[in-house]
Amino acid sequence: MSLNLAYYRKSDWSKLIEMIDDPEKMHDTWEEWYQDFLRVEKQLKSLGFSPKRITVDLDKLKEFCLQKRIKIDGNARSSYVSSLS
Repeated sequence: MSLNLAYYRKSDWSKLIEMIDDPEKMHDTWEEWYQDFLRVEKQLKSLGFSPKRITVDLDKLKEFCLQKRIKIDGNARSSYVSSLS
């Protein structure tokens, strides 16, 4: 089963943290986030999933949230990535 997995570019990390409504729920650094990302990706593969890395375009994420009139939080980020193929 395919599953979209949000991937954030290191160069976008500061912008991401500044624009989201729940920065306290994110890792302190991109490096910490990336290590966790790799762990989750590996775990999903071991469970039989086929995780697909989706590089998040922050401007499109922001537009998605504005159109839906929702905060840019974890639920919104998940919803956005899930909506992409």
